[in-house]
Amino acid sequence: MEDKSSGVIQSKSKINYNYATIKITQSRIDKGLIAIPVTLSKWFPGHNDTIQVYLNDSPVSQTKNYSSYTSSTHECRIGGVSQ
Repeated sequence: MEDKSSGVIQSKSKINYNYATIKITQSRIDKGLIAIPVTLSKWFPGHNDTIQVYLNDSPVSQTKNYSSYTSSTHECRIGGVSQ
């Protein structure tokens, strides 16, 4: 189901997994950052670390830097994703 009038696109998951959507703004993309809502932080390390992520439907994971909410930025985020 797509509702383009509100700018939100909703569709049934094809992977049969309950997941949350992370909204990414153009300014964050330009900086190479993905901000993770604090409500999802339980799924990420509690400290700054490197994590493996899959981008652009690639079957190959990439190592990216992760900053936890407890860092000086007070924001959970994945860096180095500008490409």
